[in-house]
This record gives sequence, C-alpha cells and structure tokens, in this order.
Amino acid sequence: MIDAMWLQQSLQRAGASQADLARHLGLAASAISRMIKGERQVKALEAVQIAAFLGVSPEEVLRHAGGEAAAPPAGEAARRGRPPRATA
Repeated sequence: MIDAMWLQQSLQRAGASQADLARHLGLAASAISRMIKGERQVKALEAVQIAAFLGVSPEEVLRHAGGEAAAPPAGEAARRGRPPRATA
C-alpha cells in the first residue's frame, strides 16, 4: 500500500495524474488504484520507476510504500523481457 495523500501531492507537483504514472509504468490505471488501496504491493523495480517519474529518491517511494515493496527474486533485478537464448 502506498500513501495515497503523498502520491497525490507528488503527482500534483510533477504535473501528472495517476493515469500518467500508470502509462509510465506500463500498467493499467486500475493497478495504481489497487496500490493505493493496499490490494497490490509496489514492486522494487516499480518503486525505482515511480521515483524517476516523480523526481524523488527510490528510498522516499519505499518509505511511503510502507517499506513493503516486493523485491524481485534474487538475480532477477536487472532482467526484463525475453530470457537469454540457450546455447548448445
């Protein structure tokens, strides 16, 4: 759960909306709504992306997310997209 008041104020300072944040994260707007309601955790990579979008530190985002960001599995923090091809 992310602090709704903090997020709204941060979005306002950035001149953005929840929908803008959702687009930036590549998520449906409903995912942002679920984060605010506490129905969806903020993932560690999302915290970094939210911080960049809002112009704040990732630590600040995590602080307002209750420090409960879901960390990616070990070794997968930098992995995105397709898995590497297997070589013979």
